Amino acid sequence: MVRRFFGAGEGTPNVAYRHYVYLNGLYHDGLPIGHGIGGDGRAYSVGVTVAPDDFRNFSRYSFKLMYAEVNPANQTINRAFSKNDKWLGAQFTLSWVVRPVTLTAGVDVRRSHGGGSSNALSLMFSAHMPLGVF
Repeated sequence: MVRRFFGAGEGTPNVAYRHYVYLNGLYHDGLPIGHGIGGDGRAYSVGVTVAPDDFRNFSRYSFKLMYAEVNPANQTINRAFSKNDKWLGAQFTLSWVVRPVTLTAGVDVRRSHGGGSSNALSLMFSAHMPLGVF
């Protein structure tokens, strides 16, 4: 938010990214372009990543806790979070390196505390291969 420095101060809502191109802020078809929670929201997270001394699988474990205040001004343009809401979340991921591919699997849980959005459970799987391999 404009005029809010690292969460300090009240800030000026509804002005970030708004100009002659982005008349409604940084949204495209109602979905936020900049950050997933949309304009004027606040997000906090803390996490830990453990990379054990495992030379066989090069495994990595990550855990993150998240808290967010979304759409505080009830902007109608924000279709991702159409109402002011607060939510808590947790994410756990496992990664393995099987040369040259990195495989990642995880789970993400989100719980609404203001009733403005639905609770969510997401399962993730990804495979990453550098283009230099080809």
